[in-house]
Amino acid sequence: MMSRMMSRATIHKIDATRTMGDPVLGAEETVTITFSFRKGAPATRIDPEDPSEVEFVSAKPEFPGDGSWYAEQAQKDRAEWARDWIEGGDNDAAIMEVVLDDDNAAREYAAELRADR
Repeated sequence: MMSRMMSRATIHKIDATRTMGDPVLGAEETVTITFSFRKGAPATRIDPEDPSEVEFVSAKPEFPGDGSWYAEQAQKDRAEWARDWIEGGDNDAAIMEVVLDDDNAAREYAAELRADR
């Protein structure tokens, strides 16, 4: 019995905004989240469904910290928030939009390279 080949993961980035501190004050931070995406496969007669996988890679703040203890703690908190944002399931539509846009851009670029030969 032959097993299906696993697709390789692709790396993507998405900007997400998080509220910081007291919501009444309206402080927000834009975080660039890097994540990997591996496309799954539907079930077949032989193989069960292989669901797509999204995995958090990193979180980068709009304004980086100064290397202080506070900045390091803030980065740990930011990374935890970003992991939940990516892997929590509430933002799947936004994540898939980025994946599809990146995939289309890569196809267009490959077509341009072939046309330039």
